[in-house]
Amino acid sequence: MNCLSFPAADGGQTADGGLTFCISDRTVYENPGYLARSERKLKREQKKLSRRQKGSNRYNRQRQKVNRLHAKVRHQRQDQIHKMTTGMTERYDESVIEDLNVSGMVKNHKLARSICDTGFHQIRRMLEYKWAQKGRKLSVTD
Repeated sequence: MNCLSFPAADGGQTADGGLTFCISDRTVYENPGYLARSERKLKREQKKLSRRQKGSNRYNRQRQKVNRLHAKVRHQRQDQIHKMTTGMTERYDESVIEDLNVSGMVKNHKLARSICDTGFHQIRRMLEYKWAQKGRKLSVTD
């Protein structure tokens, strides 16, 4: 029987500022940081949007551009999390995940953006329903 511990005690922050997920069998999942990659483009497009007159056609077109960029980041993150959680459910029979105080972690202004970019709630939600579908055991510790 394979067991999964998510995240393990040796999990933490990497040198580049992104968070990693470490599993007890020493498998490491790096956070690709999709928001950090798109940040420059988002900043530029949002600045263009702020310069447009509200309600004009150019404002609406620019707003759609910004929305598409945000949607792209969201879809990239969802795809990566789906792949990660599906791989975990196929590999392990039993799992223990840690209930993290994300709202407390976000108060650290140096790590807040990378923590939010990770999508902890989405990972937990996907793990819960995928493990339930497979009929396997998922435990949450404090």
